[in-house]
Amino acid sequence: MDRLSELPEPIQLHILSFLPMRYVVRTVILCKHWQRLWTNVQELYFSTEGFFPYEKYLAFVNRALICRGTCKIRRLRIELYLNALSPKDYEGWISYAATNNVEDLFLEFDTY
Repeated sequence: MDRLSELPEPIQLHILSFLPMRYVVRTVILCKHWQRLWTNVQELYFSTEGFFPYEKYLAFVNRALICRGTCKIRRLRIELYLNALSPKDYEGWISYAATNNVEDLFLEFDTY
């Protein structure tokens, strides 16, 4: 067993809250405990870094939010490209945040 797995779950969740979601989701390969842990992280940060084309990023964000279900989210931060036309995704994320009582929603718009 690794040292991180020996830490109490609240500390593991706190550590994961500092990582972009693409890395948080990858923790499922560590062990069975980590397979469900990522869905309990309460501060989510979706970064466009490493995703190409942009549509793959949009699909990743949508799948990750669906997999989480209604687990509590304190902060939801999503990077977006201003030049990309995906209003249905943006509207869906805003609706998701409102429906799931997200405390802080940040949509960070950037240009290519």
